[in-house]
Amino acid sequence: MPDYSDRNIYEQRSFFEEMVCNLHGVDRRRKVNGGRSYKCQCPNCGKSESVFFASKNGDTFLFKCFRENNCGIGCITLHQLIIRYGSDSIKNRWLRKDDEKWLPIKNRIPRKSSTKMTFRESMQLKSTLSFIMAIREMDIQKHQPHTPLTHPPTQSHEG
Repeated sequence: MPDYSDRNIYEQRSFFEEMVCNLHGVDRRRKVNGGRSYKCQCPNCGKSESVFFASKNGDTFLFKCFRENNCGIGCITLHQLIIRYGSDSIKNRWLRKDDEKWLPIKNRIPRKSSTKMTFRESMQLKSTLSFIMAIREMDIQKHQPHTPLTHPPTQSHEG
């Protein structure tokens, strides 16, 4: 079963925000471990004495219930919270069961290779191209009949 560790914190953020909404989270306006924290309703005991926040090393989010009698949930990761208390749709997305249906946007224009020519190679290419163009020009002149330059008759002004 995949764990949160194979998702980075940015991928987890949408799940975090969805769970905050599901647990009626309210912004505490206090940062915990450099990130926003939310006061939420505990899915185990139903009291609003729990907090949802980023972990110290910033690799996941943590949910902790601070109820005096300790409702039994303690401190759990976002992964554990989703598996135990999440809806079927969020569980399926978290466990990547819907990934087969997802198709990424593909580039329509293939990217050019990033290999650059050296100065010598570009000069040789220029020389070869000008040589080919000169041969083509000579071929064209060879196959066209030579037409002498004629001037239109001039009108004389006699009068």
